[in-house]
Amino acid sequence: MGGINALDVYKLLPKTNCKKCGMLCMQFAVELLKGTKQPEDCPPILEPKNAQNLEKLRAITEPLKQATETGIVLNEDACDGCGICVIACPVNPRFSLECLSGKAPDLPLPKGIIYALEDGKCKIKSIEECRRYTPPRTNCRVCEIYCPRYAIEIKT
Repeated sequence: MGGINALDVYKLLPKTNCKKCGMLCMQFAVELLKGTKQPEDCPPILEPKNAQNLEKLRAITEPLKQATETGIVLNEDACDGCGICVIACPVNPRFSLECLSGKAPDLPLPKGIIYALEDGKCKIKSIEECRRYTPPRTNCRVCEIYCPRYAIEIKT
């Protein structure tokens, strides 16, 4: 999402605090970023005078719909199958020691591998093992940082 925060989203809302969505506008902005609310859940934003801001909010929240529960979005079209994500992921070596030596795990894949290469593209296999997902949750961004093609993006 690249630097969008709740205050940025709040500025696009009508800021009426009418609670027609069940909450105050700032709380609604946070829920939009978390993906638990959609712009259309705010009745005042649907008014014609707010059409421009509604479109901006849709543009901000649309990528979140593609994200996993960890916020990770994998763009397979951008992936060139280099496998750096497979070996850079700090969780993968727990399930495949091959990752520690700079290799992708052999098929069949060990259970628990997060990133794997299939048909020349990266695939997310066991997202529930990701450090962003399992307690205690961390803000790990290793896969995003090391991907040379920017095919992995974290939307939170």
